[in-house]
Amino acid sequence: MWHACVELFAAGAARVVMLGADAPHLGAARVGEAFEALSAADAVFIPTHDGGYCLVGLAAPHDLFSGMAMGTATVFAEALARAHGLGVRTAVQPATFDVDELDDVRALASLIDSGAVELPHTRAAAPTVGPADAT
Repeated sequence: MWHACVELFAAGAARVVMLGADAPHLGAARVGEAFEALSAADAVFIPTHDGGYCLVGLAAPHDLFSGMAMGTATVFAEALARAHGLGVRTAVQPATFDVDELDDVRALASLIDSGAVELPHTRAAAPTVGPADAT
């Protein structure tokens, strides 16, 4: 992520927002809100319920990533602490889930079925996901 940020800022980007592929339910509105947050903050995060984050945005190239153990239950807290240690002003948006476990797939399927998000290709790829109590 750090190398992508460096390249994008070097190419002239004024702000960079990266979204995890395992959070397809975050739509354009949430990404837009992240870009908006960068008008008052140096970094923005959308944390996940498992201790990670599924979106990070930067208004300038601050290395919040190098040497960080990604995929852990403390990566969001560590990134936030690193940002604060560097004097980076942060904004934290409401938490959500990312798709790591079967229950996460079921939660995503529920969102799709309820009409809260439209992800027809995702739904077509997992048409038989049952309720959380299915074995």
